[in-house]
Amino acid sequence: MRIGDGYTGPEMIGTTAWVAAAIVLSIGLALTGGAVIWKQQRARAEAQALQERQVERLQDDLVKRLTMPVYGLKGARGTLAAMGGRVTRSAFRAYVESRDLPREFPGARGFGFIERVEQADLAAFVAARRRDGAPDFDVHGLGQESTHYIVSEIEPLARNAAAWGLDSGANPVRRQAIEQAVDSGEATLSSPTPLVQDRQQGPGFLLLVPVYKQGRDPGTPAERRAALLGLLYAPLVASELLQGATDQAASLLDLNLSARTLDGQFAPLLATRNGRPLPPAEAADASITEEPTAQSLRFTVAGREFLLEAALTREAAMGLLGLSGVGLELGGALLSLMFAVTVYLLAVGRARAERLAQDMTADLARLARVADEARQSLQDLYDNAPCAYYALDADGRFLQINALGLKWLGSTAEELVGRMSPRDFFDEAGRAQFDAAFPRFKAEGRISGLEFDLTGRQGQARRVSLSATAVYGPGGEYLRSRSVMFDISETHRIRQQLHQLTLDQEAMLESDLVGIVKLRDRRSIWHNRALERMFGYAEGELAGAAARQLYADDTAFHALGALAYPQLRAGGRFRTQQQMRRKDGSLIWVDLAGVELPGSDGSTLWMLVDITQSKAHEARMEKAALHDALTGVPNRVLLADRLRQAIHAAERNGHVFALAYLDLNGFKQINDTHGHDAGDVVLKAVAARLLACLRASDTVARLGGDEFVVLLTPAQAPADVEPVLSRLLDALSQPVTLNSGELVAVGASLGLAHYPTDGRTPEALMRRADEAMFANKRAGRARAPTR
Repeated sequence: MRIGDGYTGPEMIGTTAWVAAAIVLSIGLALTGGAVIWKQQRARAEAQALQERQVERLQDDLVKRLTMPVYGLKGARGTLAAMGGRVTRSAFRAYVESRDLPREFPGARGFGFIERVEQADLAAFVAARRRDGAPDFDVHGLGQESTHYIVSEIEPLARNAAAWGLDSGANPVRRQAIEQAVDSGEATLSSPTPLVQDRQQGPGFLLLVPVYKQGRDPGTPAERRAALLGLLYAPLVASELLQGATDQAASLLDLNLSARTLDGQFAPLLATRNGRPLPPAEAADASITEEPTAQSLRFTVAGREFLLEAALTREAAMGLLGLSGVGLELGGALLSLMFAVTVYLLAVGRARAERLAQDMTADLARLARVADEARQSLQDLYDNAPCAYYALDADGRFLQINALGLKWLGSTAEELVGRMSPRDFFDEAGRAQFDAAFPRFKAEGRISGLEFDLTGRQGQARRVSLSATAVYGPGGEYLRSRSVMFDISETHRIRQQLHQLTLDQEAMLESDLVGIVKLRDRRSIWHNRALERMFGYAEGELAGAAARQLYADDTAFHALGALAYPQLRAGGRFRTQQQMRRKDGSLIWVDLAGVELPGSDGSTLWMLVDITQSKAHEARMEKAALHDALTGVPNRVLLADRLRQAIHAAERNGHVFALAYLDLNGFKQINDTHGHDAGDVVLKAVAARLLACLRASDTVARLGGDEFVVLLTPAQAPADVEPVLSRLLDALSQPVTLNSGELVAVGASLGLAHYPTDGRTPEALMRRADEAMFANKRAGRARAPTR
């Protein structure tokens, strides 16, 4: 065949076919590689976000577990402040027994108190503790330092007996934490150290809170050391404290948790691998820093730095990353190869194409098997994701739904697809919300954060959050949704509890009975209406007002501030009863209680209750108990108290005083002749005349019937009482006008006793005056002669 007549030869056909096939194969592999890289990057980003959420949740839980005992120790510090800083064994045990340690403070073996004791004072210290109800108390484990830090109280004692009397300062780790707490004035967590009460001798901590004199922080480290009363502390066993903390994250993450020690290194506390905790010996050598997804997080609790390391477990990494893009890679590569082979076959001729088609059929069968395996792996990830995935058509009916979604709804795919909508499982409010949101979603292409109450066919209810994006066709028409639904039942429950708590707090703050005000620098920044009503102010008049305008005077204002605010700044509470001033100037009695708000830069919250009526009632009750109901003069009880006071004053100042015992003459005849009402008029007149004749320092009392006692104090000599007694007898000798207009007269027999010549006790003086009165009455004299 000649050149130019169209014959190219088998060699030319084979070369062209191979070149065309190579170009097609290269393009296909390039596109497949790009798609695989994109999908792997997306899977890696989702896995990293999931890992970060789990690590943050675990960190929050660890911080909460480590800081909860601080609140219990600060409560104990408030109890010590209320007792004037004196630690008694019975009071300390009562406080610890009032707390539910296992529930409130998991991991805390108990609460204790550490006291600083100098070597020279040890014997006196032990003797004092034994006198305070602890005859078995003794110190042990003393260090070489001259200053010891002795555990004087630890409760419950049965679980912590080995620590009672221990010198905590003998251990360098414990001593460093104690001195840091004392100098800083803050709650301090020690380095990891074995605890004497832990039989396993695993890592543990001492959580320490310093307590200073007068319940307040002196300021500088030197002042704090000088004012130290002791340290409240809680022994924390790491294995008990961290028990259950990693359960939720362990199935997804490999974890290492360690704490910084005195030498700057990190000591391991726990480690998990593939969902199980490692023994302590293995945890010390476990490392995950070389893992592809490894991350580390450092955080500080009570002055102690912790290191949390995490990485996806091998199983989780394979599930989230290992199969990502496998099906796409295999399918794309095989399809590219198929197209290349097809081009090659077309180029070399029909016969060879037929022969190669047979081979390609076998390749396609193998490709189908590989693709099916990849599809099954992807389907497994789709069905077993921790959320419901589904797609909706333009009418809102299901096109597709994963296995978890079917489980939530209690239905099969055949029952749902093309027949039912999510709205069929919502309540009435949810259906209305869905009907309003779905048209908007189709138009805008995205929606998120919608919440519904969903009930499956078996009646199981849950709260769900729904988010979705739309898929559109070439012409912009809606095709389907990509929807995801999360179970937020627990989050919703907590949110409702917080909302109810807010409502409860608002109801309490707006109580009609209790006035509440929040102060900063003793100036109002918030108050309720009850406070305005209590003090007679119109709405808004107290906004920004100084607290001074509610006090009776400057002295009362400054005195309460000097007494209350040091106690509040030390974390304690303050309560007193105070007389305060209303807007109209009238004074009221108020039961006043205050507390400093944590983290509020010195703001305080005060609650005020008007107790004016109860105070008045107390005064009336006191008067009724101490005064004669008919005449209003003191009764026998108040006379005895005043007589004791007169004796004490006379002993102190070298004074003398006189006691006169009076018995009315002729009173029984008036009662018998004119009646008891007339007798009452006479007794009132006698009491009034006696009061008119005496000085402010003297006392008139009615013992009962027609018997009165007059206490004349002070007097320089017995003769000084003569003018007073003369006035009394002259006044009593005057007639008394009855209600009927009649005049009656009574006389009096009087007996006199002098302090100290006639006695040094109230009983002796009363007996001597009584005897003198009877002697005088029998002799017919008005009074005994003055000696």
